[in-house]
Amino acid sequence: MMSRSGHNRKKRSICHITTVHPADDIRIFHKECLSLSKAGYDVHIIACHDRDEIRDGISIHALPFPPGRIARIVIWPLLALRRVFRLKQRPLLCHFHDPELLPLGQFLRLCGFKVIFDVHENVAQQIRHKRYLSPFFCILFSAIYRILERVLTFRMASVHVLDSIAENYPHPRQVIRNLPRLNVLPQSAPPARGSACRLIYVGNITEDRGAITMLRAAVELNRRGLD
Repeated sequence: MMSRSGHNRKKRSICHITTVHPADDIRIFHKECLSLSKAGYDVHIIACHDRDEIRDGISIHALPFPPGRIARIVIWPLLALRRVFRLKQRPLLCHFHDPELLPLGQFLRLCGFKVIFDVHENVAQQIRHKRYLSPFFCILFSAIYRILERVLTFRMASVHVLDSIAENYPHPRQVIRNLPRLNVLPQSAPPARGSACRLIYVGNITEDRGAITMLRAAVELNRRGLD
């Protein structure tokens, strides 16, 4: 017979919100939402998608795809907010994933919702490497973003992929590393002794994600005699 606590827990819902990432994003859907669903929570995702649907027990509430970045930043948070208030059950937590949703997150917190900001990247640091900005404006906009972020995360919990990012945020905070789910990886035999060194990278190949550093590392490994 199911206990009262177990019954109540299954009724609790958690809502993930993103206007940038796809509804089936690896970190959001496959790692966080599926884990919450397996733990007995009723999980919802508000994201840009082609239709409302239930996938693997996760309720996806579709937003239209924005026509451009400005519309996504200005209008789409309002569309996401409307979908939150249209949920049949008030979520136990609202867990959002995009910096441009910080005003939405703070508004939900002031409305009495428990809110978590999932910090995927060090955005302030990324702004410093924007090629379309001069060095002066890179530093200026990075500092402005950091100040705005501190204001908009007031009394807000956050989760992070790295300790080096988490240390820039107040408590409560938690590091949830973006590690692969071993149960979905194919089983393979260990490499034969003496075989060539194999390096595998998964993700966008861009300078701000370490592409140049990885090329330099490959050159250095080759210089040291590795094939």
